[in-house]
Amino acid sequence: MLIDQSTRMSLSIALVIIIVLIIIILTWKNMMHAREIAIARAVKICKQWDVLLLDDTVCLTKIKLIRSHGAVGAVCFFREYSFDYTINGADRFKAVLQFTGKCFNRVISDDSAVSPLDANHVTGRKSHNNVIELNHFRQSKDDKNKDD
Repeated sequence: MLIDQSTRMSLSIALVIIIVLIIIILTWKNMMHAREIAIARAVKICKQWDVLLLDDTVCLTKIKLIRSHGAVGAVCFFREYSFDYTINGADRFKAVLQFTGKCFNRVISDDSAVSPLDANHVTGRKSHNNVIELNHFRQSKDDKNKDD
């Protein structure tokens, strides 16, 4: 049984559409899983800092492809999620979680009241430099851009 050219073309287009849909669905599922990991990390950090996570959620603010440090030539997603928290219920502060792939890198806070030292004091453990202040981070980034 021979299939004519137009039928063969229609089947090829249908196959490509199905493959693209499967890729989109798998990517969406991966993104939702990464978001759940970020929410869990934000809740854990807020408990460590003894602050209240506002809105009980995180927001994806940056995503890009980068080379992984683990495997040679491997490519993975770098993601930044922001979340809001409060110390006293009146003021709203922002923090940013950074992930490479599914691995947590660090949290950046714009509130000087919750500094890396405070995070260490609350938990009683060293944070391994995972927490930096957002204003300091932005200033060093601006200084670096001025040098370029």
